[in-house]
Amino acid sequence: AATAVVDKNAIRILDQEIRDAEVAQGKARDSLATLVARRRILEQEITSLRDQVAKYENSARAAVNKGDMDLARQVAQRIADLEGEIGLKTPQIEQMRASETQIQQAVVQTDRKIETLRRE
Repeated sequence: AATAVVDKNAIRILDQEIRDAEVAQGKARDSLATLVARRRILEQEITSLRDQVAKYENSARAAVNKGDMDLARQVAQRIADLEGEIGLKTPQIEQMRASETQIQQAVVQTDRKIETLRRE
């Protein structure tokens, strides 16, 4: 009888561990999805900024060709500002990718843990 109680408690504890792992797994997957979405938005922003730089570079060349050096300097400043923004955002993307990799690895490990717990 005592063994049956112990077995029953062990099964209950094991079931709770599986539920806890599944909840953690769901949260990790949600975090990963959010992170990927944020990274993609940031990548689109950088693409847009690079497109603007290209457009302004053409404008700066046209201003120089017309001899309008004041306009060329203003445009060059705008290009520098955009490139600075790109320089700030680019490392964020790399950090996000590193975080994505860590979360993906955690998800795989948790999947294995859940499978191991289910086999017990």
